[in-house]
This record gives sequence, C-alpha cells and structure tokens, in this order.
Amino acid sequence: MWRLTLFLPFITIIGCSPLIPQNHLEEVDPIILPDSAEPVELLLLTGLVYNGPPCDGNEIISCELAEVNWQGIADCSDLILPTGDLLKFESIAEASRSIDLNGSPMTLTYSGSGGSEAMLTFKKKSIYGRIKLHHDRTFIIESVSSQVVWAEIDESVWDDQPIDVNLSLPNNTLSIIPEDRMEQFRIQGIADRNSVAEYSVTVYYTSTFRKFTADPETFIEQVIAETNQGYVNSEIPIRVRLHCIAESDIHDGQDSSETLSQFTKSQVIITHNVCSL
Repeated sequence: MWRLTLFLPFITIIGCSPLIPQNHLEEVDPIILPDSAEPVELLLLTGLVYNGPPCDGNEIISCELAEVNWQGIADCSDLILPTGDLLKFESIAEASRSIDLNGSPMTLTYSGSGGSEAMLTFKKKSIYGRIKLHHDRTFIIESVSSQVVWAEIDESVWDDQPIDVNLSLPNNTLSIIPEDRMEQFRIQGIADRNSVAEYSVTVYYTSTFRKFTADPETFIEQVIAETNQGYVNSEIPIRVRLHCIAESDIHDGQDSSETLSQFTKSQVIITHNVCSL
C-alpha cells in the first residue's frame, strides 16, 4: 500500500492554493471506459541489463531494458507482468479524464491477487509506474530514451530518517494565511471530517533531473497520482492537484539548508512568471 512519504530526487514541491472542498469544484462529465479485453503482456524484456539513471541507486536490485505494449495500456486491458503476475484494470485516476495517447498524461490503476496493486502514468510513448506485489516485491517502470526499464527495488533503503534543516528566510519572502483565516480552517476541519478537500502544488525541478528524466511532466504526474492513492488508502479526505511545473536554477548536491534558502530567495518571487505545464 502506498504511503504518503514521497521520494522525489531533484524535485521541490511548494503549495499554491488553500484547501478547497470538492463540493465547491466544477462538475465534470463521467469517464466512459472501453470494453474489457483479454489479458496482455505489459512488457517484452530484452535481456539487456541497464545501469544508468534511474537504475544507479542503492535501492536497485535488478534492472533490465524492455519494450512496452502501448496498445494494451491504451485499451485498459488486464496486464501480465514479466513476473507472471496478473493485474486487473481497475480505473482511470481522478486527474485524467479521457484516453488519449496524444494528450496529457493519464494514470491507470490495477489490482491483483493478495493485495497486489499498480499505478501506470503514460503519455504518447513515455511511461512511469510502480507495481507492489503481494509477495513483498516492488517494481518500477520508467522511460529511458526509446525504451523503458523494468527494475526491482528495495524500498527499505528509503526508511524515514530525521533531517536537520536550519532554514533562514528573508522577511516578507512568503505570503502566509492570516491567523484568523487559519483558525477558520482549523475549526472547519474539526467540524467536518468527511468532505474531501483539495490543495494545489507547484513542482520545481533541477537541470539534473531534466537531464536524466525522459519526460519530467509524466514522471511528476505519476508522483501526484501515488500521493493521492496514499491519501485514499489512509482514508485521509485530502487530494493534491498539480498547479504548474517549472525548472529551477538551483544546483544539486548542496546542503539541504542552503538549497532551501537559495530556492526561497530566487524562485518564489517569480513563481507566477515561470510556471507552465
């Protein structure tokens, strides 16, 4: 089951808007799904080991190049994994409204026996996904150049560790919600535990992330989808929506406090001028 902790190398996420109850949002047309199809193979493994990003971390157990069955994904077919496990198509994630290989990224959810589950986000010929199998194995799918990698990972290397961050912000850098307004939100939250609220985020990524990520937008959409699934699984009535994506000029590899300080000084001021999807 997805947790709410995100592992986002080279990415910073900041909030863009306050929580908005879903019953205040504009209604959308219901999603119409295609007819079901027979299970199909998701990937054709090439037998070639891959050692570049994203398969160069300590969490990687194995990593192999593969070809994708794009039509099977677009048809919302049930999928057979390289492990032999069967995943049944469940739904199109909330943020995606139509099946369109040439449009915005779309996220599909799947389930299997024993609690296995998967989320795949794709657009045109790029795909990012995470598969958690019932026998305690986790795999990722990520686009690299004209192919994808099928990698098994050890998530235990990401066990939460305390981070000591000493952040000094310049005066008037961030606009905050007035205290009386914050109290109003607090009271509303205590009184209403059922209404689902939304908040939006802006995602900044570094040039290093762009260099090693075939499709940053689709990758980020996958992270957003996993976050929302974590909220659902944890029965937390909150959903996150992507406001915009922008590249930051902050360099990687710095102390966390220095990185956050530089980001705050240089990026927040120009947020509304650089954001684009």
